[in-house]
Amino acid sequence: MGGGSAGAASAASGGSAGATTVNSHAGQADTGVAGAQQQAGAAATEPAGAGTSGSVAGGASASGGATGATATAGAGGAQPVGDSIVNVTFDKLPLGKYSLAQVASEWGGTPRWENGLADGRADIVGGSDAYEGHSLRVTYPANVFGPEGGGVQFIVPLPKSYSELYCSYRVRFDADFDFVKGGKLPGLSGGTSDTGGTKPNGTDGWSGRMMWRDADGKAVQYVYYPDQASDYADDFPWTANGQDRFGKGEWHTVEHHIVMNTPGNHDGLVEGYFDGKLAVQHGELRFRDTLEFGIDDFYFSTFYGGSTQDWAPAAEHHAFFDDFVIATHPLH
Repeated sequence: MGGGSAGAASAASGGSAGATTVNSHAGQADTGVAGAQQQAGAAATEPAGAGTSGSVAGGASASGGATGATATAGAGGAQPVGDSIVNVTFDKLPLGKYSLAQVASEWGGTPRWENGLADGRADIVGGSDAYEGHSLRVTYPANVFGPEGGGVQFIVPLPKSYSELYCSYRVRFDADFDFVKGGKLPGLSGGTSDTGGTKPNGTDGWSGRMMWRDADGKAVQYVYYPDQASDYADDFPWTANGQDRFGKGEWHTVEHHIVMNTPGNHDGLVEGYFDGKLAVQHGELRFRDTLEFGIDDFYFSTFYGGSTQDWAPAAEHHAFFDDFVIATHPLH
């Protein structure tokens, strides 16, 4: 598929088509590197409504639609802390295109591959577009679904493998954002960071991104793990306090809490917090049957789709991100 072209995204068939591959982070273990490279662009093959499961607990402007944005919404989420593993605010970066070198500097690791950075779909913005200081803006071109021609993806290796982590960030969609049928949002992952219809087998990897679902922006956790219902990830809806939804033109803070299972046992956990309140709690999960991987990576992933044209927006849209924090303790 041509990068950014109208009507882009025929289903990817493995490989790394559409992704820019870069060298692995120095010192990163070999586990999962090859598999992660194979996932580049593969998420575009995910079908509408694939693999849903209930939870235990529960027209665009080029300026990014900043009018009406609420800087105070989402307060009570991630706050900068001294012992964070990752703390990315974008405030020290100059306005303009967000580069691979800046990702490596800000996140502390070089992505193995990327979608969208080399094509100019990520920008550092300020003023009313930002939460405060500077924020990251991601562009979703009109008539494009999937990661090869729309949005941005990269996987950053963490300093080591973890058995339990918290991850939090702020996100705001354009005031006139069209959610269409859904799209991906960032999360943690490990091993081969399985996506794109690759069902984990317990010895390769897993991923725990988010999605916005349907035209009203429902929040769900979108989890690849060995016991998922199909080849595509299960949805864990954020419904502990009624269905949480992403508002348009409003900042929200989402926090993920992932606990790896004891290999072979069903004692893993996914929790999510929406603007500081528990929104999903799904336990008794099996992510792995081996200690060869855990929570190894941060998977920045955002694009429309889905694998068919009816997931694509009719006009260009933007989402804004800020205050990424990854830590071993709660952030809400």
